This record gives sequence, structure tokens and C-alpha cells, in this order.
Amino acid sequence: MTYSCPLWAGPDDTLHAAQLRKLDYHAVNAQAVGAARVLDIGCGWGSLLERLVNVHGVQHAVGLTLSERQAEWVKARNLPRSSVVLSHWHDHRPAENYDAIISIGAFEHFAHIDQSRDQRVQSYRTFFTHCRDLLRRPA
Repeated sequence: MTYSCPLWAGPDDTLHAAQLRKLDYHAVNAQAVGAARVLDIGCGWGSLLERLVNVHGVQHAVGLTLSERQAEWVKARNLPRSSVVLSHWHDHRPAENYDAIISIGAFEHFAHIDQSRDQRVQSYRTFFTHCRDLLRRPA
């Protein structure tokens, strides 16, 4: 129950291993390993949330989704040190900022093909500015 393309290591790789490799790749490159708080924008069915807390030592992982069904599914899984919020990324205002933010497979939905190039660029600028504002400031 993981969206988007897996990260294949070779012809004998399994889909499961390739999907886990993708999740690990993003966790490592977002510097989420061992973090206190990590946000997953577009958390889907919660596979990254689960991996963050169970494998990468994240103290609390928060998932955002627009899907009531996905939010209910993730909540029913009772993942440790995780929560899911039914909210658009633009409306998310946490009480405490995050150490890392990851978004897999949701980014392409933040701008629309019927928008002009300038509008699409502005949509992405708005997204990245909001993400920056949700991150903790370096000491």
C-alpha cells in the first residue's frame, strides 16, 4: 500500500524491498533519521510513517492526507508515535515545527496542467515557502 515508483536495486529485487528502499532513501536524504518530528505530506496509507518510527528512530511522525478513508486506515493501524491529520498542506499549522518534511507522490498535484507556467511556478514556491516555515530553525 505504497504509492509511486519503487527504487529497484536489480532484476532479482522484489516490489516490497524496492518500496522499502525508496522510503529509506527519502528518510535518509531528508535527514529524518533519529529526528524528533517529521511531517509526511500526502501520507497515503501510512507506510512512510510506519518506517520512520519503527526503523529510523523518529520520535513522532505526522501524516497529512486529504482522504478520509486513508486517515481512518492509518488511525486504525495504531502506529506508535504517529498521527494523521485530515488537512491540506496549505492549512496545516502545527503547534510545534518539524525537523524534516517528506512528500512522496503528492508533489505533482500541487500545480495543475491548466495553469500558466508562471502560476505553476508560484504554486510550487508557495508550497516550498510553507514547508520552510514549518521547519525548525537551525541553532
